[in-house]
Formats: sequence, structure tokens, C-alpha cells
Amino acid sequence: MRPDDTIRRPANQHVRQPRAQPHAANALLTQREAAALLRVSPGYLRESSCPKLLLPGNGPRGKPLGRYVRSDVLAWALARRT
Repeated sequence: MRPDDTIRRPANQHVRQPRAQPHAANALLTQREAAALLRVSPGYLRESSCPKLLLPGNGPRGKPLGRYVRSDVLAWALARRT
């Protein structure tokens, strides 16, 4: 590629912001990410007693967004381990 060649992004294309590192202790995880971390289904995690944060926002059907703190999820899993 020559220096005068430029790659242009269409004006309507959204640029995603980098997310927090999912391995950080206090990282907020989505339901899918937390379920993958614990190797359970998202439905099981949703119905469980695992601590979650309800953030104001536009989630499904106008409900708040549910997020999980990584350290809380791991502590909950260790407490339930038999």
C-alpha cells in the first residue's frame, strides 16, 4: 500500500469502543460472558442467586441491563462448590 492510499470508513459505520479487560477483578461481564466463565448456560445463571448489578439502560423490552462483577461471580461459584 502506498502512503497516499487511505482506507476510509463509511460515515454510518459505528466504531466500537474497547471493553474492559474481562480478566480484571472488577470487570463487568455480560450474562453470556459470566455464563461462559462458569461454564453454565445463560438461563441457569439468570435464574440463579448469583449477585448481579442492574444498570439503568435500555435492555430487552425496556428492562434494566444486568451485569455481573467478575470477582463476585467467582466468589459465588466458590461458595456453592461442594
